[in-house]
Amino acid sequence: MAGIDDHVKVEVAFGIAPLNTAALAIAGNWDDITSDCRLVDVMPSQRTSEFEGFVAGRCKIVVDNQTRLYDPLNTAGAHYGDFERFTPIRVTALKTSDVVVWQGYMRDVVPTYRRHPDATSTIVGGDLLWLMSELHVDEIAPAFAGDTVSVRIIRLLVDAGLTTYGVLDSDSTTLQATTYGDTLLALCTAAAQSNGGLLFHNPATNKVTFHERNAIALKSSYTTPVLTLDDTTEPKFMRGSVVLSGIASNYRNVVSVTGASGIPQIVDKTAANEATRSFAKTLDMESDGSALALAKFWADLYSTSTPYVQSVKARPFYTGGALRETVLDVGLRDRITVSFDPPGGGSAISVDVFIDKIRHVITPSDWVTTFGCTSADVYDNNLAGTPASWFVIGDATKGKVGTGQLGY
Repeated sequence: MAGIDDHVKVEVAFGIAPLNTAALAIAGNWDDITSDCRLVDVMPSQRTSEFEGFVAGRCKIVVDNQTRLYDPLNTAGAHYGDFERFTPIRVTALKTSDVVVWQGYMRDVVPTYRRHPDATSTIVGGDLLWLMSELHVDEIAPAFAGDTVSVRIIRLLVDAGLTTYGVLDSDSTTLQATTYGDTLLALCTAAAQSNGGLLFHNPATNKVTFHERNAIALKSSYTTPVLTLDDTTEPKFMRGSVVLSGIASNYRNVVSVTGASGIPQIVDKTAANEATRSFAKTLDMESDGSALALAKFWADLYSTSTPYVQSVKARPFYTGGALRETVLDVGLRDRITVSFDPPGGGSAISVDVFIDKIRHVITPSDWVTTFGCTSADVYDNNLAGTPASWFVIGDATKGKVGTGQLGY
């Protein structure tokens, strides 16, 4: 890929099983196909709504196929028989400290032949969450009542053969017995949402991450921005690429959560003469108290309408030094600050957001990174405001008796 080889490396581990972590740790088992790439378009796991879990990430890699090297039907090809479903793929950004920006597995290879001599193949892939959606956990008699969320997720991953996993926060939400009988992703996501937490894939480590809801409010990466994108100081880097939502789509004033008892636990924060925007979930928590605590958490979080930046684009290789290094290190659920001058003049706008979607589109002439965002202000204003609205054990400010309500 002329002009981009210095910035990215695309590798495929032909012939290696997707869960063979020992073999995948050997550098020699990865084939570098970067020089054949014309387009690399990758997106790690993402979520499009703050009320839903993360869905699987995907990749599209277009390669030169004039020699039919990437044609699964070419019996004379060097990789004939190697284009197997679940073949590992990874994309690495090359910088001072290289970072894997996407990692996953082959779903399909699609050759395209035209009338003139040009020919390409498109390698389509999905990340670890996609692999989890393809793994079905057999049904069992009801078991494991009282598991916490993190214990349940670990149990599920190990039962499915994923014996290594990333950061899984401990939590106190206990779950009802499970019968399994669904995909690994569906079961793990249901467990995570029963705490109000988030389950997603970390492409740098190729492992599952779970952050429980206390951690979402208090982790340093959630309270302190890891990066500032400013179109005044870096106009070539991001100018004209900010999409701002003036009316928050995450606004809900009536929240209903149903747990094991089947009795909805409802929190209604509708003001006088205010239209109702409701949200309901049926989850796996064992007690009505846990269901009510989660309903309170979501109602407090989203009953105040908060505009936010929906997306912002950056071009990592239009700038150098620390900013480029940091942009490519930004991960899912990191907090960043976005600053920009509105059209027509006026004061600069500066907002903090969380990253819920990352997309890298790499061509011979450009690299564009798009961050999909959700509001950080709702956490600052509704969970960490003054006075604090939530009582959090062990926290210097929100852990004082009389300063907040017991919610989680």
